[in-house]
Amino acid sequence: MRRVAQKGDQRFENDAALREWMEAQPISRLAKRELLKAIPSTVRVAKDVVVCLDAKTGKRLWKTEAPGEPTGRKSSSTPCVADGRLFAAGSTHVYCMDAKSGKRLWAAPLPKRGKGPASSILVDDGRLFLIAGQLTAYDAKSGELLWENDDVRSSNSSPVLALGQAGKRLICSERKAYFAVHPETGETDWKIAGGGDSTPVISGDWMVVYSKDKKVGLAAYRLAKGGAEQVWNFPMSERRSQSSPVIFGGHVYLTGGEWHMCVELAAGKLKWKESRQSTISSPIIADGKMIALEKKGSDLVMIDTDPKAHRELGKTRIKAMWCPSPVIVDGKLYLRMDDNISCFDLRANPGVQ
Repeated sequence: MRRVAQKGDQRFENDAALREWMEAQPISRLAKRELLKAIPSTVRVAKDVVVCLDAKTGKRLWKTEAPGEPTGRKSSSTPCVADGRLFAAGSTHVYCMDAKSGKRLWAAPLPKRGKGPASSILVDDGRLFLIAGQLTAYDAKSGELLWENDDVRSSNSSPVLALGQAGKRLICSERKAYFAVHPETGETDWKIAGGGDSTPVISGDWMVVYSKDKKVGLAAYRLAKGGAEQVWNFPMSERRSQSSPVIFGGHVYLTGGEWHMCVELAAGKLKWKESRQSTISSPIIADGKMIALEKKGSDLVMIDTDPKAHRELGKTRIKAMWCPSPVIVDGKLYLRMDDNISCFDLRANPGVQ
């Protein structure tokens, strides 16, 4: 049996080759039969793939592949484009490519505990920031590892940038806290209780979060030197808390935790709260209208952002994934579906450019 155990990672060309090797082993017929039952007949494999499509036609312009590892549905990081380069997080590496051609310029390994992150990339001042098991910074030009912050341990929420009284800070959500980190050094400036998978939202000196901590829930803070002061909050105990809020027109909008909510940012006054089947996806606002996914990606809805009353403007049945957020460019909405990427024309006169 010791000799068999030493072959634990060996792959065989086919089932016949495995049986032939097993037959030659000096073990009992019963042991061979039980081992054949226990050995998996297939091996899971995966690639890290980035595809570029023409926004007008959907035609594939280029496709770049690299060896990867199966990580499941948690790998949902959104690529980032900056200075003609495209940055993307895969299962084991973060990649930099020429945005026009797809040519790979560099690849850097992710932290061992950060494989296949859902966190999306932030690029600022020549640095690439990503939460993949821990907050990590790379040189955007070369891929060189600049620093790692072991306080911020997560892989789902994304880092955001705040420009406040204390200077530039990275605001990050960890499982049980929110952190402010110096982007140049990676040193933690301050932390407050809360945390979760939702990404914090910054507007001036305001920070709005949707925390999985039931005591925090949907909350607003004023950023100051050395910390953040809570101005108001609405404790929430819903099972899902991954959706990120949106700040628009002096109000905070949330489509998550089975609710649609509108709260006055400065005063914390609840303008409306409607029971809905919202889950993971975050909304987007364009032309005064909020668009979001509901019912596990089967409904795409349009909501009026008028703080006076909740009003549904439209709804259509689709087959999208649970987690993607809609993207709107030049009056067209792009969305990741179950098995494709789709484009919807939202313009009043689609034939007019």
